[in-house]
Amino acid sequence: LGPAADEAGGAASLHARLLARLRPFFPDEGERVEALAGWLLDAGRDAAAADEGARARALDSLLVLAERLAERQPLLLLFEDLHWADPSTLDLLDRFCRRRGAARILLLATARPEFAPPPGWAQL
Repeated sequence: LGPAADEAGGAASLHARLLARLRPFFPDEGERVEALAGWLLDAGRDAAAADEGARARALDSLLVLAERLAERQPLLLLFEDLHWADPSTLDLLDRFCRRRGAARILLLATARPEFAPPPGWAQL
């Protein structure tokens, strides 16, 4: 997205650049783009106060975004150190694992041996 927000005109500039990057993948879904951008920019600020419905919609939008990126070219998603992952990251990965389809996505995740993945991941 370019330089950090404080170097390029603040949070409003960062928000505008994020919207510009997301819109091509959701051309007829303006509300979805606005909600996803807002969630991504606010996710680290107050996770405890996050609306669970907004979180679920944002994670679903991230899955759709990955699938749409994979339509253009194969996509590699790398998640390192899952033993330190936050609940939203683990939920996103779980959603990827439960999704079935023909998307050209390779998901690679690393973790320490003591990491215990959710039960559904064992089927993969």
